[in-house]
Amino acid sequence: MNIPLVTTEAPTEEEKEALVDKGMSPAEMRQKMIQNFQVIQTTIRAYTVYIFTCV
Repeated sequence: MNIPLVTTEAPTEEEKEALVDKGMSPAEMRQKMIQNFQVIQTTIRAYTVYIFTCV
C-alpha cells in the first residue's frame, strides 16, 4: 500500500518563533511528526494483517 504523506501549510512566523523558543526548529518538528506517523501507520498495518490472517 502506497499512501502519500500528509502535507501541511508552512508554519507562520509566530509558530516558527514559538518552536525556536522551545528549542525546536520547524524542520525538526516536521521530521518528528513524520516519524511518529510512520510508527502509527506500521502498527495499523501489522494489526490489519494479523486480523485478516485470523479470519
